Amino acid sequence: MEVRDGDSENGVLFGRYTGDTLPPVIVSTGHHLFVRFTSDQKSDGRGFNVSFKAGNVSVIHLKL
Repeated sequence: MEVRDGDSENGVLFGRYTGDTLPPVIVSTGHHLFVRFTSDQKSDGRGFNVSFKAGNVSVIHLKL
């Protein structure tokens, strides 16, 4: 998974994350984060979970 600051693949790269290691807490500088998930098709996993918080809103969890 690749995470960038902003709304496109041209944003500043926060990092690329693979395997079972959780990424650190990521805070954008604005209202957008660009997330790209790419599968290598080597395993039949169930995808990944994403949690995010916007301002004073409760944490939102997504399963993808």
